[in-house]
Amino acid sequence: MRLVRPSPSEWIAALVCGVWMAAWLVQVAPWGLVLAAATAAALLFICRFTILAALVIAALQLAGTMLYSSEENPAGLAPFLATSYFLARYVTAGSRGLLVGAVFLYSSMAGSVHDLQTVIYVCLLFGGPFVFGRVVRRRALAAERAQTAAASFARADSAAMAQEAIADERGRLGGQVLSVIRSSVEQMNNDAAAAARNLDPDLIGRIADRGRAAVTELRWLLGLLRTSPAVPPAGQQNRRPSPWRADALTAAGAGFLSFLEAVLTGPPPGNALAWILPAALPLPLAFRRRNPAVACLAVAALITMSTTLGLPFIYGFTLGPMITFTVLAWSVAAARQWSGWAGLCVLLAAVLWRMYMDQPGSVPLVLGMFVMPALAGQEWSTRDRDRRSAQAQGNALAADLHGNIDRAVRLERLRIARELHDVTSHAVGVMVLQASAAQALHTRDPQAARSALANVESAGEHALAELAELFRVLDAGAIGSPGLAAASAETLEELTVRMRTAGLNVDLAGDAFTVPDELARTIHRTVQEALTNVARHAPGTRATVNVSNHDKSIVITVTNDLPRLAAAGGSTGFGLAGIRERVESLGGSLTVNNTGGSFTVTAYFPVPDVTLP
Repeated sequence: MRLVRPSPSEWIAALVCGVWMAAWLVQVAPWGLVLAAATAAALLFICRFTILAALVIAALQLAGTMLYSSEENPAGLAPFLATSYFLARYVTAGSRGLLVGAVFLYSSMAGSVHDLQTVIYVCLLFGGPFVFGRVVRRRALAAERAQTAAASFARADSAAMAQEAIADERGRLGGQVLSVIRSSVEQMNNDAAAAARNLDPDLIGRIADRGRAAVTELRWLLGLLRTSPAVPPAGQQNRRPSPWRADALTAAGAGFLSFLEAVLTGPPPGNALAWILPAALPLPLAFRRRNPAVACLAVAALITMSTTLGLPFIYGFTLGPMITFTVLAWSVAAARQWSGWAGLCVLLAAVLWRMYMDQPGSVPLVLGMFVMPALAGQEWSTRDRDRRSAQAQGNALAADLHGNIDRAVRLERLRIARELHDVTSHAVGVMVLQASAAQALHTRDPQAARSALANVESAGEHALAELAELFRVLDAGAIGSPGLAAASAETLEELTVRMRTAGLNVDLAGDAFTVPDELARTIHRTVQEALTNVARHAPGTRATVNVSNHDKSIVITVTNDLPRLAAAGGSTGFGLAGIRERVESLGGSLTVNNTGGSFTVTAYFPVPDVTLP
């Protein structure tokens, strides 16, 4: 098996622990350097073979305690803290890490710890780095998940996902709307066939009523299709709770522990500051994240005050000060601010000076309380920066991906709306007009009424045929251009003949032309929509359709004699809006004019030279 080069973390841990052990063991015996080198070698592989390396270091710790049975020698402190951290940081199962940690603890304490208080204290020393290691591991895993998510967004095929979303939208909306409209057209057709036999006024009236209801429902459904799906406001998103409350609780808890230890130990009577200082020492933790430098300086000022007044600031297990120092060291390293590092150095100097005067043997332990959390906080900060960077990248990629999908779905909704309007509005409008004519003529001119009802049936059959084609196209997924997949089989001449049959006085004039299918369909839809509007809004008037071939372009003009009540620009309908979208998608333009006693719709289409006759 090929060994992998140690990581920077392993090199740093091995170097620091090896130098630390060598410095303390070289005074004991020459073999101390061998023990330090062996421990450093085990630490070089602790990230990849954590449990094996921890057991090797435990065996070396046990051998060391047997060879130099001395509780005052802190040679094993650095590897002890480092191994505790790496067990939590790299062992996947926390329970397995604790089990190996228990073996490691026993090996570290065997032969040198003889009382319960020291056992508890050593367990606390092991627990601190272990907790830091688990916190760093969680942040590292979060960074990996964010990087994996960002990579998945980067690999995502936006075109394929957009097509899938379009297919879902097509099936969810298009099919439902088509079913509703087709049902209305079929019922109108059946009523027209039944009414033609005996000219039942109730049946004739029901045709017009069904048609008006269908138009109303169609306008409502088209409004839904043309409206983008609602997006929840940004303010409704989950907000992270403020960290100030957690910091305040940490400060209060550490302060209570310090005060409780002071009460149980018994400070000098008659001096209130001896009770107040231990409880006040952890309080700056409340703003450790807002301003870690100020928090460190505040704690250093309290320690300096206790030194000046000759008052103790640690009691019992020193849980309060231990929590304060380790959390501040972690916070400064995580914040990565020069001011914070300066404040932490001032605090470390104040604590070391006080401990050197009162308990010189505890100076190495104090160093461990500051250095270990600082290194862990530094790694946490690095992983957190990786996580935030990956999240930002993933969010940007996701926003771009979802934006592309939303735009594709929006365009598809508009296309479905245009197709539905073009297919149904014209036919239903003609059916309503003819049913109204039959209703007016059924008593004085039965033959004309039957002719109008025949026109209703003819328009209904035409609408049902186009709805069936639209169903087929939706099922095949062919909607993806300004019109349906195939050009209309009906020519402009046939369209004008059908409109004349429906009662509209319309003439067709102009040049013959040959254009691509997509353009031919858009021209057909444009003329159909314009003539439908004439029949609906200016019945009984004369309409003229003119087709002109110009240089590299075709111009379609539809004019009716009687001006409409309102210009199209003020209309809230979907017909001309959909036609304008079709025309502009082909590089053309649509204009409407309501001047000079006539209403004119003009559509301009650019056409390649090769398509002109």
